[in-house]
Amino acid sequence: MISAAHDALQETRLLEVAVRLGTALLVIWLIIGAIAGAQRHYYNGSIASCTKASTIVVTILAGPLNYVGVNPKVACHVPQPSGRPGPPDRRPAGCSVRGREVLVDEAVPELAARVVTAQQVLEVG
Repeated sequence: MISAAHDALQETRLLEVAVRLGTALLVIWLIIGAIAGAQRHYYNGSIASCTKASTIVVTILAGPLNYVGVNPKVACHVPQPSGRPGPPDRRPAGCSVRGREVLVDEAVPELAARVVTAQQVLEVG
């Protein structure tokens, strides 16, 4: 009985170590991405455009991949109001590749929402 409790405690500790290691690796990954964004001067000036803000987010998420040739760029196409009633025209989500630059389209808002959720989870933990 004591042996089973001891084994369960060891398994719990191993799981805790794995979670902490994974969290540390994720934080380091994101810090490296943020450094890459700074080296590309993405934080200079205003971040008022969808394109610039989204490019910053995907650069941070790319982390160390920025240093092996990945150069994520985002092209946002925000629909303008037409003055007529009805839902706005929506284009399907997708991305295209131009050379080594990855152009991400409307999947970026979902990705940004996931990043915010991940940050909230890290703050709670």
